[in-house]
Amino acid sequence: KQWYQRRVRGVKEFEEASDELRNELSIAQEKISTLLLDKKKNQENLGRADKTIDLLNGDKERLTNQVATVTREYEKRMAVLDEELDGEQTKVLRRTEENASLKKRL
Repeated sequence: KQWYQRRVRGVKEFEEASDELRNELSIAQEKISTLLLDKKKNQENLGRADKTIDLLNGDKERLTNQVATVTREYEKRMAVLDEELDGEQTKVLRRTEENASLKKRL
């Protein structure tokens, strides 16, 4: 009878330990599932970040090209204006000289 009671007690202890291990395993599996989902979300976010970086780099290149184009146009216009200014200054000098010459004659 004692042997039987010890055996029953041993089986109960084994079942309790087994239940505890099943619970711990279940908790660990839930944690693993959560971590895998987090990993997947992080990878998706990283993919989106990479796409955003690519888009920003494309924008940077496009804007750099636009700035270069605008700069070239500005330099061309400034060169034309410089030529026009030189021409006007030359006209003013000629007229000034003509006026001075006319004053001497008078």
